[in-house]
Amino acid sequence: MTSGRVATFSDYIATQSGRFYTQDKFAEISFMYQLVRLGALVAFMVAIVSCGATKKTGSHQQENTIIWQVNPIVVDGNNNDWEIPYRHMDEKAKIQYSFSNDKENLYLTVKASDRMTQMKILTAGMQVSIDKEGRKNQVTNILFPLENLQPVKMEAMDPNAEFAPDQNTAMLKRLDNLISSAREFSLQGFNDCNGTYLIAQKNKCSIETKMGVDQNNELIWEVVVPFKSFYKGTIDSSDLGKLFSVCIEINALKKPEMPSSQGLPGGPSRGGMPPGGGMPSGAGMPPGGGMPPGGGGSEMGGPDMADRMKAFEATTTWVKIRLAYNGR
Repeated sequence: MTSGRVATFSDYIATQSGRFYTQDKFAEISFMYQLVRLGALVAFMVAIVSCGATKKTGSHQQENTIIWQVNPIVVDGNNNDWEIPYRHMDEKAKIQYSFSNDKENLYLTVKASDRMTQMKILTAGMQVSIDKEGRKNQVTNILFPLENLQPVKMEAMDPNAEFAPDQNTAMLKRLDNLISSAREFSLQGFNDCNGTYLIAQKNKCSIETKMGVDQNNELIWEVVVPFKSFYKGTIDSSDLGKLFSVCIEINALKKPEMPSSQGLPGGPSRGGMPPGGGMPSGAGMPPGGGMPPGGGGSEMGGPDMADRMKAFEATTTWVKIRLAYNGR
């Protein structure tokens, strides 16, 4: 190596280490070097294939021909009219959903089993958008339920509080109260019926929507949307396979009000700092300092806290659907 240029792997080893190796040791190092390069190449190729093949949450890569509805669905917040299990799901949004259509109507149902998702829907609200051009334009929208303006308390966000199995009655009562208070829905971008309506109120578009809880304590959301309200009077054979896009958007909860300091011994609020700075005495730390046994748990930002924080994130599920016609 008189030129000072690193030209080969052996040159590289000698240059970097300043040492010389036996032939066997050099062969071992060379083999490991090639193995690392091969592993990196394989990982890169797997990543490329995965990105091209995976159905991404909320992407337009999900495309489905929906069910032909023989008998009209009764929108009553019950899924007895629907095929079980539901045909589609979004794991990130933690919802299941199904579509169907007949000559006059598009039907959609959404189901949420996850307690936090139920709370998001019932408290922050949900919007369903239909794009008859098959794109991603949120112009024709159904907003139901509307945002519940009552502030959310921190304890209501605790999945281990009201929703524990031994407190099932309290959970159901809370869901029923929230469903009962959701009396209005809004329509945007339709032909002749935009505005806010009571659930029991008829509108010119004959759009109906309702929620309920089934025997498994799952939240059921339903809507029927006549084609005349955004597309045309009735569909015919030329509409077989017609492409629509539908978006199911669950709003994010607003940050809850933190408990006030009133009524707490010593004045400072829970989780806050006492006067003069420093940690309050006994604030979750075992004698002698350090972390509590088990590495923290939900109070120290473990899995429960991570789940709760997802409540403050909106989810958007886009799906392409192709209309059915006359049983096809």
